[in-house]
Amino acid sequence: MVKYELYKNPDTNNTANTQKSGNSQNTQKTNFPPPNWDKIVTKRTPKMSDEEFEQAIRAQAKKDAANGIYANNKEHSSLYFDYLSAVAPDRKAMFNANPKSGKLTDLINGNAALTYNTASKMWMTVMTDTEKARAKMFNDIYREAFAVYEAEHGAVKIKPKVESFIMYG
Repeated sequence: MVKYELYKNPDTNNTANTQKSGNSQNTQKTNFPPPNWDKIVTKRTPKMSDEEFEQAIRAQAKKDAANGIYANNKEHSSLYFDYLSAVAPDRKAMFNANPKSGKLTDLINGNAALTYNTASKMWMTVMTDTEKARAKMFNDIYREAFAVYEAEHGAVKIKPKVESFIMYG
């Protein structure tokens, strides 16, 4: 039985087929747009030590609590991004080594690390176990500091995030 996978080039809307038959594979993949590395977690030199990160996370949680925000702002996202980048695989190097692939694999762990979603036309990271563990540490530190603020100042009333949207009727 022959299996076909369809890859769509988002720039031209052209398609290329990948034909798989038994052990042989005839692949003709098209180029995908490069990821926006400002929005993709990839290996970077840490901006601070883990101790400094912990202090910064606690300070951000207290600042957010004082402003009635829970992890819903650019400062929080930037800190989270930087914290994870210290343990992230080098997704940028993976992409540069194989820019025609829509799915990049972390060769050390054998897991998908970055994949292109043709429906949304966006690159998406697939977190490694190490990144998941570090994300949990970040969230635990943040939650604890937020709870300490609430214990000292009373429950925080979170301000709803106002989204703009269009209603069709």
